[in-house]
Amino acid sequence: MYNNELLKLLIAEAGFSQIEEVNFEEGLLGMSDLPEHQSESIYLTGVKI
Repeated sequence: MYNNELLKLLIAEAGFSQIEEVNFEEGLLGMSDLPEHQSESIYLTGVKI
């Protein structure tokens, strides 16, 4: 099972920076998931250049 800290670490290892945990419908991508997934999802955004 993944948690937000482990996912942040994995995303950083993949070369992303500015990693942030965000709420549903927030962050760099806005609405990128279905509302019915909100209760069982972790939302993170990051930048890869």
